[in-house]
Amino acid sequence: MHSHPYNDKASGQDMNNLKVGIGAVYHRDSKVLFFYDSRNSRIESEEYKIDTSKTLLDKLNDKFMK
Repeated sequence: MHSHPYNDKASGQDMNNLKVGIGAVYHRDSKVLFFYDSRNSRIESEEYKIDTSKTLLDKLNDKFMK
């Protein structure tokens, strides 16, 4: 996971460097967490508005730890 201050999708370099099946980006300006893979710079069905750091951690835990 990493944060983008300005871009609201994964960059081509992010997608090419992905070593696992799915990656996560937290867009700081809009406070949205989204996921991407090697073919999709932003998976539209997996976007979450984040209001607290607990919400962010919960969403990441749901995605990557289960």
